Amino acid sequence: MKQMKSNLKLMAFALAAILSIGFTSCGGDDDEDNPNSNQEQPTVTYSPVGVWESGNYFLSLSSDNFLTAYFAERFLDCGNYSINDDNIITCNNTYYARPTQYIIKKLSATQLQVEIVFVDVYGESKSKSLSFTKSDKTPVTKDNPVVGKSYTTYFSNSSSVQITTAFNTYNTGTKTANGGNMAKYPMNMYYIFFNNCIYYQTFKTTIQMPSIGGWNPTTEITVWELEFASNGTISNHHNISSTAL
Repeated sequence: MKQMKSNLKLMAFALAAILSIGFTSCGGDDDEDNPNSNQEQPTVTYSPVGVWESGNYFLSLSSDNFLTAYFAERFLDCGNYSINDDNIITCNNTYYARPTQYIIKKLSATQLQVEIVFVDVYGESKSKSLSFTKSDKTPVTKDNPVVGKSYTTYFSNSSSVQITTAFNTYNTGTKTANGGNMAKYPMNMYYIFFNNCIYYQTFKTTIQMPSIGGWNPTTEITVWELEFASNGTISNHHNISSTAL
């Protein structure tokens, strides 16, 4: 009798063990059928690289960390940029010698919302919020097509005085004349290149005065659409400021 009870206990223990293994196996099969049943869905991260537009405003971010932008009256931005862990894009604007921050509020495949913190041409600290839409245009690189090139036009009030605009670096240039008072005072200019257009501002130095040099320096932005010859030289240009700004 004792031997029989002992055998029954062993059988019950073995049956419980078998059932336990069966339940465990079924649970494993469910996990294999639904691999994400107990896992969080991955977060999709989008890259801000590309061209973003909002009306006439634009923000170009190249894959080699070069930024070009026009987002406010009388303000052009370009230079190397970086992005930190807080999703803040900082552009080191070498011409203005002031950083610009683009604080990303929302980013998707087609939309970019940013708060822009900058110091304008008058030295005033400002901020601006903008919503951009992704464009299919090509981002601008530092080695743009006008670096090292120039074009010449006649001065508006003279058929003999020529004005030459030269693009000395990726964002600075000069305007010079071959006659009149302007010939004595080359004019400094700051520009950005975007979509076959140049957006530029001219600035006088401490010795340049419009009444003496004949120039009319202004911080307002002028936009010229450029045409290029087959050899890469600038063959023509058109003032499109009225529609581009």
